[in-house]
Amino acid sequence: MTATLGPFEIKVQGEVPAGSTITAISFSPDGKFVALADENGLVTIRRTRGLWAVLRTYRAGKNIRGLVWHPTRLYVLFVGTGAGHLYTIPINQGNDVARCRKVLGFIHCIAVGNNGLNLALGYCEHNRAVVCLVEEPTFDLERPITLLREGEDTPHQVKYVGPDKLLIAYFEHPQFLLIDLKPPHSTIWSMEPPTGSYIGGICLSPSLDHMAVTNLTSGIDFYDILGGKFVTTAPFNPLAPTGCNRLVGVVYANEDIVVAGHTNGDAVGVLTNDLEAPQMFKTNYTRNTALPCLRIAHGIADGTSYRL
Repeated sequence: MTATLGPFEIKVQGEVPAGSTITAISFSPDGKFVALADENGLVTIRRTRGLWAVLRTYRAGKNIRGLVWHPTRLYVLFVGTGAGHLYTIPINQGNDVARCRKVLGFIHCIAVGNNGLNLALGYCEHNRAVVCLVEEPTFDLERPITLLREGEDTPHQVKYVGPDKLLIAYFEHPQFLLIDLKPPHSTIWSMEPPTGSYIGGICLSPSLDHMAVTNLTSGIDFYDILGGKFVTTAPFNPLAPTGCNRLVGVVYANEDIVVAGHTNGDAVGVLTNDLEAPQMFKTNYTRNTALPCLRIAHGIADGTSYRL
């Protein structure tokens, strides 16, 4: 399959078979490996060169929502599970020794700072929802966790905005918070999405100036991160022909293009200089029945310049 999106050519390089629904995808910083987590708790590490052969598999526990690579340490993977386990897994040539830290709740999201010195995670325990900071996540499993925010709303996603700011998105009562990671961790701004919009998938532009959010109702919302304000919506119908709607992923492939999944199995591409004309392209090229395109990640394939 080949499609075009403005000046970009889009090609399907192949498929990775999966036994169950993929819940998270993450490319290693150098693009040599891709980690996939499924709903049965299986984490698979594949090489991105050649036929995408399996390198490692791990049983991490069900309900994996957090999957992210360390940005500077070579091939260290963090996994967050619904049982409250935060795993640190070094992908070595020999025996891999995974370390585990436990929090008292379902881990919904994790993110690692650009320098890798701290990790943010959001979890829920009964009616208590927490966003906290783990210092030195690779080395020190005993260091106390720093509480950043506590309440009743589930932290849907967390994103680092540079080394000293953290974006928190809440789902039940849609809201964004940008907080300062330096004590006393004050709120820089808070913002609600436009009336009728929800917070689905979230991605930040490479410059960290803007944010794209699938809104589950009318398309992709764009926000100004620096100013803490809504900018515009790139409109399209997010529903499948059956009327199904799902929370789908979205990524900035670069500063000029945003790609989001779609519930009909396709994907939607938006050129950021032409937000009024989003383009849809096929991804379910081998399937008789379209399945939702739920998870999207971005990387550069090993040994190539292909953006994935």
